[in-house]
Amino acid sequence: MTNDQTQSVERMVDPKSQRSVWIITGYVWPIMETCHSNLTQDTAPALLHFEDGQTQQWLLIRMEDPEGGVQ
Repeated sequence: MTNDQTQSVERMVDPKSQRSVWIITGYVWPIMETCHSNLTQDTAPALLHFEDGQTQQWLLIRMEDPEGGVQ
């Protein structure tokens, strides 16, 4: 979202499958997942799972920090 708010996330990585899963701290849903190695790329496919059973495919995109760094 582009509302200038920051939220903490909790993440778990399964060492066997290299699957990385995270949620916003304090929430149970939605659950986002991707392959752990994807998080080192500039773009990465991810799945977003919702409480009602729906799953959406999202694309994660690394954004540059307006101050010149990478976030």
